[in-house]
Amino acid sequence: MPREILFEGDGPDDVFRVVSSYWAWLQETRIPKLLLYAKPGVIIKKAVVAELKAAVPRLDVVYIGKGPHYIQEDEPDAIGQALSDWLGARLNGNHQNQQRRLHIAM
Repeated sequence: MPREILFEGDGPDDVFRVVSSYWAWLQETRIPKLLLYAKPGVIIKKAVVAELKAAVPRLDVVYIGKGPHYIQEDEPDAIGQALSDWLGARLNGNHQNQQRRLHIAM
């Protein structure tokens, strides 16, 4: 596993500081955020999705399908559609309808 990736708290101190700072920012900011996840999910498992949804304000979570390894290669169309729907809803001021169209996790 590359040393730049934090996995269960193990990694270089500088990377830990950056990730910790970013996590704090995600919890404080009110800007809309989108989390795409797949199953089985190596790092972002269903329990983690629920924790993130509870901890991060204005986070929309979308399940995009099965992703055994590289989700961007396994589900490229689902990723593109989720991004297009999410951004389009915000640009058109239609966020509530977007939640009905997308499969919002939880």
